[in-house]
Amino acid sequence: MLNTYEKKLLGFLVGIIILGTALFGSEFLSMKTLLIMANQLPEYGLISIALMITLIVAGMNLSIVSMTTLAGIIGALTMHYFEGLGSFSVVIGIIVMLSVGALTGAINGAVVSFLEVSPIVTTLGTMMLFKGVALNITQGGAIRSFHPFFTYIGNGKILGMPFPLFVFIVVAIIVGWILSSSDFGKQLYRIGKNKEAAIYSGINVKKVIFMAYILAGIVAGITAMVMTARYNSIRVDYGEAYLLNGLVIVSLGGIDINGGKGTMKGMLIAVTIISVMLRILNLAYMDSHLMSAIMGVILLVNIFIQHYSNQRMKRKIEKEI
Repeated sequence: MLNTYEKKLLGFLVGIIILGTALFGSEFLSMKTLLIMANQLPEYGLISIALMITLIVAGMNLSIVSMTTLAGIIGALTMHYFEGLGSFSVVIGIIVMLSVGALTGAINGAVVSFLEVSPIVTTLGTMMLFKGVALNITQGGAIRSFHPFFTYIGNGKILGMPFPLFVFIVVAIIVGWILSSSDFGKQLYRIGKNKEAAIYSGINVKKVIFMAYILAGIVAGITAMVMTARYNSIRVDYGEAYLLNGLVIVSLGGIDINGGKGTMKGMLIAVTIISVMLRILNLAYMDSHLMSAIMGVILLVNIFIQHYSNQRMKRKIEKEI
C-alpha cells in the first residue's frame, strides 16, 4: 500500500506523463522513449539507493560517485589482467568491483561511526581521496574493451528490456526488504529518528552505521559494474551528474535528509519521475547546464518543503503536549 505522500508522487508522475504527451505526442509515447528511460533509470536508481541507505541513518555520502568510478577502474584493470581466463575474468572483475565498493564504504563508515566525524565532511574528504587515487591509476585516461560476457550486463536485453533494468529491480527488491522487514533495517530507521534513544534501547549504533555505509558501498560496486559494462569503458569523470540527480531523487522520494524517514516505493516513483522529466527536457533540446540548474532548484524546493513539514509536525506535537 502507498502512503499519502507516495500517492501524491504517483499523481505527479501521471501529470508529467500527460504533459510530455501533450507537448511531444507520439514522439514521447514511443518505444524509443521507453528504451532510453529504461537504459537511463538503473544507474540513477542504484546511486539513489546507495544514498538512501546512508540518509535513513541520518548520514550522507558525497563520495558515492567517486566510489563507483574507483570500483569500476580497479575492476576493469583486474579483468584486463586476467583476460587470459576468458569469461572467468569477468567473475573476478565483478567480485573486485563489489569488494572495492564495500571497502570504500567501510572507510566512510569507520570515520563517521567510530571517529564520529561529520558525514558531510568525511565523504567530501573521501570523495577527493577516491578520485585522486583513480586519477593516479588512469592518468585521466579511459580503460576500454571488455569480454562480451561483461558488456552484456550493460547492453544485453531480456524480453526486449535492458538487462541493467533487471539488475536495478533485483537490488531495489533486496534493499527494500532489508529496510522494511529486517531487524537491521528497523535499527537504521530508529537511529535516524533519534540516535540517543536508539543507544538507550540497546542498539549498537556505531556498528549499525558502519554496516549501513558498507551496504551503500556494495550498491556502488554494483553501479560500477552496470556503468562500466554499458559504456564498455570507465574513466574518472563518468557519472559526474549522478550525485546531484541522485540527491534530487531521494529528496523527491520522501527520504528525509535528517534521517529516519523514507521508503523504497517513494524512491522508485521519484526515479521514474526524474527519468520522465529528463526525457522531456531532452526532447525540448534543453541545454545540459540549464538541466543541472533545474535539478538544483528541485532539490532546494524539496529540502525547504521537508524542513517546513518537519517544523509544522514538531509544533503540532508540542501543542498536543
